Amino acid sequence: MVGKLQTEYQKLQDRMDAMYVDTPDGRVSQEFFDLKNSDWRADQAEILHKNSKMQTALTWKRAFGFFELAQQAATLYEKQEMKEKRRILDFLFSNCLWKDGDLIPNFRKPFDILALTNSAYQTRKAASRVKSGLSETWLPRINAYRTLLPTVGPGMVTHFDSVANFA
Repeated sequence: MVGKLQTEYQKLQDRMDAMYVDTPDGRVSQEFFDLKNSDWRADQAEILHKNSKMQTALTWKRAFGFFELAQQAATLYEKQEMKEKRRILDFLFSNCLWKDGDLIPNFRKPFDILALTNSAYQTRKAASRVKSGLSETWLPRINAYRTLLPTVGPGMVTHFDSVANFA
């Protein structure tokens, strides 16, 4: 779909370029050029807007898919054969070290960010007075958002699928 929009955009640009050359030669009047140029620029702006919406929807879809996969990673890993487990580890890690009998992982991007975030969360959770580990400061905000936003889940991904496939 993105390729189709890019093709439409370029087609309009080619028309404007051709008319720009024809105007000084007198084959197209200035008034006609201005009218068509304005129409085609509006069409291009609409194409850019559609493309932006599609890119946003695809980004959200990928993000949800990534986090769903991250949540299931341990379970999926356990079910794999050794060869596949090795491929997964090569995908996640790079240049891990053994130091004083401990494994020191070196995560590849973007998994390094997830590891840092999880580590910070676990540290805060251990020091928290709240049994759930959730910050007391954020609990009221989370509850407020729950009433405003739909639950994120398979239905939300389906919603983004439909946005991404609009014509």
